[in-house]
Amino acid sequence: MVNKKAQDEFVTAMNECRNECNKILDVLDNHLGVHPNQVDYSHVAEARW
Repeated sequence: MVNKKAQDEFVTAMNECRNECNKILDVLDNHLGVHPNQVDYSHVAEARW
């Protein structure tokens, strides 16, 4: 059985992480002219949901 509280905490943490990542990507795009799609993420493990 899934621990609902732990699952909710995990989802909350993942969403906060995603929001922070999006802020960083926005800075890259807006201030450095590097669009997120141009960044090589091949070294990063694919996120699984």
